[in-house]
Amino acid sequence: MLGNTLTLVDGDYPLINEGGYSSEYRLKDGTTIKSLRVRHSKEKPQKDGVLMDRHNVELTYTFPPSADYPNGYSTQVYIIARFPPATSTSSVADQSAALGQLLHSADFSDLTFLTKVLNWES
Repeated sequence: MLGNTLTLVDGDYPLINEGGYSSEYRLKDGTTIKSLRVRHSKEKPQKDGVLMDRHNVELTYTFPPSADYPNGYSTQVYIIARFPPATSTSSVADQSAALGQLLHSADFSDLTFLTKVLNWES
């Protein structure tokens, strides 16, 4: 279990649901609902016979109706790590950290790369 509360830069997310190989944390921030979901699964073997473990972490913000969006809207950011079960999880964690470092600086002071990507640069 990851814990009863996860702390992100925008607040503390209490655990609201846990079962099987998943958990969900939720923070209500005014009229915005922020949900963090963690899910684990095993993929069917690929054509080459390799079985893959799959781990999803997803952060969703759900915004209430407004003049521009009468039905409200959601934004979603997620990461998927998939690898054969015998792979070193520390090497995959290092790979994830490298990607995270590219997306933003450690103290969130420089979002240049991520901002460019979100503005359709490639």
